[in-house]
Amino acid sequence: MAKIEAGCKLADFSFNTPFESDVKLSEKAKGAKKTILLFLRYYGCTLCQYDIHQFTAQYDKIAATGGQMLVVLQSDPAKLAGQMKPGDLPFDIVCDPEQKLYKKFEIAPAESKAKMADLK
Repeated sequence: MAKIEAGCKLADFSFNTPFESDVKLSEKAKGAKKTILLFLRYYGCTLCQYDIHQFTAQYDKIAATGGQMLVVLQSDPAKLAGQMKPGDLPFDIVCDPEQKLYKKFEIAPAESKAKMADLK
């Protein structure tokens, strides 16, 4: 599949969260005008934690438009379930430890830590 572009409609797929199994994207997206699918890396990554914190703090702006966000992480759902509880975040975490979605949508890793944190 080609890379995801803003506004594209995705084929349905199922995913696990730390607290639910086999959730269908179509079911999760049903109640929202738009659904943002945001790819980060690992829950334990400092930069990803910062992004999660920022999106949590600003999530009301997304919700006010009728939108929602799903954050895709390469983290294991069982491990995340031990680190958080339902309702800690205003959005769902899509757990993809085998990186199937990353590969499907051509989400490549950063070339280096330095480039990943580069202000550009």
